[in-house]
Amino acid sequence: MRHAGHTFAATIIEAVAVVGMFTALIGMMMAGSRLLYSFGRDGMLPRYLGQLTQKEGLPNHALLVLAVIAVIIGALFPFEFLSELISAGTLIAFMFVSLGVYRLRPREGHDIADPAFKMPLYPVLPALAFLGALVVFLGLDIQAKLYSGIWFVVGLVIYFTYGVRHSVLNGKVNKNK
Repeated sequence: MRHAGHTFAATIIEAVAVVGMFTALIGMMMAGSRLLYSFGRDGMLPRYLGQLTQKEGLPNHALLVLAVIAVIIGALFPFEFLSELISAGTLIAFMFVSLGVYRLRPREGHDIADPAFKMPLYPVLPALAFLGALVVFLGLDIQAKLYSGIWFVVGLVIYFTYGVRHSVLNGKVNKNK
């Protein structure tokens, strides 16, 4: 836009983009720290990550670990690549959530209480959501797909070597510890 002579519009768009990226980063850090906290609480990652602060009840250990990992990864890879990698990870998560609806929906009213929100147009909409996310994922750069696949495999290795053995659901870990 600057090259076309629209410097004011370019400045406004840049400012909005910076604020948008900052907001997305904060949201991802908040969600990611809660995810690490949940894994720690459930024993699938070290219990240290599943601890909350006494006063505020915040997952500061998980937030600190996530921040250190984010800084290291951010220092090693270019921004464009990281944005595609984040998009790939988000799309993979959407795909799994879409497929997870098929596993959870039949349990409603049995071992899962009747939820306040139900997936509309079930069973068609979860399939469409999965396919939509898959199409967008397939349009990503090959390097982002490769690295997100590696990241996924690393997660599986951690889960099968540590998480399965230490999971609260496995019954080997006492929840009151």
